Amino acid sequence: MKKSLGIGLVLLTLFAAKSLAQGVDFLPISYEEALEKAQAEDKLLFVDFYTVWCSPCKQMEKKVFPEAEVGELYNKEFINIKLDAEREGKVAAEKFEVNSYPTFLFINGDGEMIFKDSGSQPIASMIAMGEKANILRTSDMNLVSLQKLYPEKKDNEQFLRLYIDKIIEYGQDPHESIEAWLSIQKSIEEDDVDMMEFLMDHQQYLLVDGKAEQILEENFDEFMSIATKMEEKTLSRMKNAIVKNTKEKALEDQNPELYLAFMKNWEELPENFKRNTGPLDFKMEYNAMVGNAEEFNKLAVTFMDSLQSLKTVEEIKTEDEAFYQNFKEKYLEKPSLMGEIMLKNYEEGRTARSRVSEISRVGSEYLRLNDGKKESKQLQKWIDYGYELLPDSYLLHDLQAELFYKFGDKEKALAYKEMAINNWPEKDKILSTKQDELAKMKQD
Repeated sequence: MKKSLGIGLVLLTLFAAKSLAQGVDFLPISYEEALEKAQAEDKLLFVDFYTVWCSPCKQMEKKVFPEAEVGELYNKEFINIKLDAEREGKVAAEKFEVNSYPTFLFINGDGEMIFKDSGSQPIASMIAMGEKANILRTSDMNLVSLQKLYPEKKDNEQFLRLYIDKIIEYGQDPHESIEAWLSIQKSIEEDDVDMMEFLMDHQQYLLVDGKAEQILEENFDEFMSIATKMEEKTLSRMKNAIVKNTKEKALEDQNPELYLAFMKNWEELPENFKRNTGPLDFKMEYNAMVGNAEEFNKLAVTFMDSLQSLKTVEEIKTEDEAFYQNFKEKYLEKPSLMGEIMLKNYEEGRTARSRVSEISRVGSEYLRLNDGKKESKQLQKWIDYGYELLPDSYLLHDLQAELFYKFGDKEKALAYKEMAINNWPEKDKILSTKQDELAKMKQD
């Protein structure tokens, strides 16, 4: 009897402990309120940046954050909040350059980022991350400390090499520090295999007209002579990769000077790297960036006229149908997941989809830069042409909604925006932004 009673007490105790255990307690407060609370309690603020469309975010929410051992650490050591990076957390996400999801930030009470990581994490990694953030909080190796040291130590070779690694670890852009290190370092000969490997390992951060590109160009033949077959392929594509990086960085920073550098270097690329794009497209992008509506309009009209003059709508539809049937036959012979996705896209029309995508891209900038009725009529002609190709395109519905809204027809704008959202692919990360735009239209 006593034995049974003892077992019962043990089971009751275990059940009670399990009932009391909880996962991470995310507080329902704003970022600003959480920051004040972190400062008042002398703790780090832990922020889980997520989006409504992010599958890994949902997995973390379902399988990791509810675990008691994760909650035990995070509830004790941190102030925890969740922020939708495209909604209430958009400003904070932009400040800390959050561009993948989920992203996890540990921030001190002064609003300075101590540690950053991203991607789906197992329980053990989530715990290790929290422990590391706590250690870094008082360490001179955290991001805040390193950034404060950088101005006075950017001529120190050893510091810069460490700084580059840490900046990358924290998810920051190391381009400036890489260029600084390459300009002063004496530990590696520029034609050495170690230099080749460094450039290849960091190629995603390299931009045109810098020391890195200079070293690559001056030592390219030597690098190719010591490279493996796989490395040869990487080296042969690096110039193209650096030019592409420059364009992406210029657009991200809205840096016209850097965009001009990209355009100049693009001209020097081999012809086989210049597919599906060209100077006219770049000039449009540049003039849109600097807000030169007059020049952008001329280029946009030329671009759209050339697009429409290549083939008639009937020719495009006939060719698209033939291409789809041919692809379908090959897919049925050898099905695959990627083939299934491509088949679905081609069913709508390969060239038609491409044309409509261009109308949406160019038309959106055209609408942003212009307020006149003449320009609105021009844009409507492009949209009408797009509807001939794809009558139920969510991209065209969205552009049509924005055109109606800008020129005061709210009722039609709402109708087209709702049609766009109803047809928008659920996995497209832009969907939540479009839903927010619809909500704003309704409120205005």
